[in-house]
Formats: sequence, structure tokens, C-alpha cells
Amino acid sequence: MRLVVLGGGLSGMAAAHELMDKAEITILEKESYLGGLAGSFEMDGQFLPIFYHHIFPHDKHTLKYLSEFGMRDTISWKRVKVGIVADDKVWDFAQPHELLRFAYLSPLGRLRYGWFGLRTLFTLNAASLDASLDAKTWLLRAAGKEITEKIFVPLYAENKFNIPLDKISAKQFAMRLVNKEVLGKFGYPSVGLHHFVSEFERHLQKKVDIKKRAVVKQIDLEKKEVTVGSEVVKYDALINTIAVPEFLSIAKKLPTPLVKRYQKVKYCPAVEVAFATRHHLTNHYWLNLFRQRFGLLFQHSNLHDAYPFKFHWALRYGGSENDLHLSDEQIFNEYIGNLKKTIPIGEILWYRVFRTKYAEPIFTSDYVKIMPHNRSGLAGLYNAGTATVFPRIRNMDASIQSGERAAQFIASDFDIS
Repeated sequence: MRLVVLGGGLSGMAAAHELMDKAEITILEKESYLGGLAGSFEMDGQFLPIFYHHIFPHDKHTLKYLSEFGMRDTISWKRVKVGIVADDKVWDFAQPHELLRFAYLSPLGRLRYGWFGLRTLFTLNAASLDASLDAKTWLLRAAGKEITEKIFVPLYAENKFNIPLDKISAKQFAMRLVNKEVLGKFGYPSVGLHHFVSEFERHLQKKVDIKKRAVVKQIDLEKKEVTVGSEVVKYDALINTIAVPEFLSIAKKLPTPLVKRYQKVKYCPAVEVAFATRHHLTNHYWLNLFRQRFGLLFQHSNLHDAYPFKFHWALRYGGSENDLHLSDEQIFNEYIGNLKKTIPIGEILWYRVFRTKYAEPIFTSDYVKIMPHNRSGLAGLYNAGTATVFPRIRNMDASIQSGERAAQFIASDFDIS
């Protein structure tokens, strides 16, 4: 059985891993490296993650591969500080004693926020929420007007997707809350994410044909052929892991119902400044900036302090479509200039700017009706990647799981299990 995997991110790598002993597999990756958004760049002899990543103890799919490649014991686990920047002040609000001092909310708002947090931790059944329920309706009922408008509108509607809260899926948002992202332990392998992806690639190379810088011109879904440059690669099954709009631009003879469905899948982009300083900026790993030039500051060195400098990401999701065309210098000056108004930074040793047009699907309240499924419904076409993981949160573990599930469907459909 001949399998083509379109995209060499973690979902494509996981799919290939599942079937590498059962099929003739080709991975087509347009970049010069594998890993997708989990890729790395080199600076001063160090390989650094392009975008922020961390591991949770419940990320069983990621941990399985780390174990297989002999890296699970290299993970260091930490409880990190998470906060917000609002009204030009850094607020800690994740712990009960911090919530008492959280003057960004009224005294009644703080009590209600604490009660909402307790219910989220101990009684919320996110999976039971109706997939069509919007986040605003649910939050107004569960958390109240003040918390919805002062916390979750800037946090999720503005910083995340740049669409109104009543257009966002409550179920997917609630899944983020029950994952206890701000309260649980965070992990990162001491050998680095680059080493993990490299070992994954080395393992696949034993039996998988990996083509990098492979720009796909066209996919003929009837003939089951992929045109890469002047080469035509035939397949029995194709797993698409790239962004849905990119797939639509090269897929020929895709049935009209699937075209119309996939055209409704929209993405938010991301623009970030990765930069280094001599010292930690604050003692937080994760800061959400409300109504600022960018929305997220991750201080990677507060989780993994293994470099001769302190490493950070200033990242914008929602609204970053307006920044994609700006020069690196403009983005650096605007993001870091804005950050300096609140947090002393000191000398910046170096910086790099990264952009991606397709950072994450926008999980709207109707996403369950338009999402691509692992089995597409068209013979020979399967999907994996972040567009297929709803209602799970989009992270490395969900991406890996989506690749495994697509591979399992193929193994069943082609009787190669």
C-alpha cells in the first residue's frame, strides 16, 4: 500500500510512524525541516523552538514518543507562574491568595471568579456541553458579566481569535479550562525540542521516504497522483496535514460538498518576536497582555533555563493578520516598545521575527459542522492535524493523536492492521 503524507509536522510524522512497517510511505514537506510549528532555529550555537511549547503530565501521546526515543526521563517538571497585564500592571491571579489582591476585578467579581475556578476544576464536564453553544452565552451564565467582559473577552475573543466571543465554541474553550493549563505542572525535555524532532526524523528515515523542500503543485484526487516539481507520486491513500486553505489551493477534483465545507474553515495567523536578554524579565512563564500591541509573553527560560541568555517570545494571535506585511524591524519596535511600557527589559541581545499565516483553526460555535474528519468521506483521502482535533485544545499532543487516528483508519480500511 502506497501512502503519501502531505506535511511533515508532528501529526504527519506520527501517522507515518504508525504505518511505517505496513506501507510504502512518502512524506512531502515544503520547508527544509520537519516538525512544523514545533520546528526550531539556531542562534549562537543553540537550537531554540520557533514557537512556544510545553508538555503536561496528561499528554500521553507526546510522552509515548519521548519514551520511545529515550527522552522521557530528561523532562523537568515545574509549577510556573501565570498572570495578566491589564491597566499597565502585572497581576497574579491563578492562586487563591493572589485572587484576593486581584483589584482588576471588583471584590464581588473576585469571589465569583474564585467560585467559577473551583467549579471548573472539580465539577465542569466540558465534554457534555453542546457543540453549538457559544462561549459568551455559557460564560455569562457560568461566570457572570464582569468576568466575561473583563477577563474572557480580551483573553480569548481579542487575543486568541479576534472574533466576538459569541462566535467562539464554548465546548472547545471549556476543554482548555479543564486541562488546568494555569495550575498544573509544565514540562520540557532538557535535551530540547529540536533533539526530540530530530530523533523522530531519524527513526522515520529507516523506512520512510522524506522529501523536504517539496513544493506540491497539484493533487489529482481521482487519479490519486501528487505532482511535486516535475515528479508525479502515486498513492493509494493520502493524509493531508497542511492548513485547509493550502490544501484547497492544490487539490483537484475534490467533491463540491467537501469544497464548500472546507472553505468555511478559517485560521488565525501568528506573528512573534523571539528575543534574548541577559536577565529574566519577571518570574512568570506565561503572561497574557490585555488590549496591548500583542497578547502573549512567554519567558521560556523560566521553564527551561539552559541557555547562556534568557529566551522569550512576544506573540500575537488575534489581529496579527494586520502585521503579516510589516517588516521585522517594525514588528520588533512595536511589540518590544509596547512591552517596555509595563516591564523593564534591559539590553536585548538579539531578536528574530517569525510569521505563520495558519497558526490555528478558529474554533467557532459551528466548527463541529465544518471540521475535516480523519476519514474525509472520499476514498483514499484522510485528514490529520490541528483542524481535526476539535474539541481538544490545539497542542503537540492533540496533533500527534490526530496523526495516529488517521493512520489507524487507514490500517482498518486497507486491512493492513
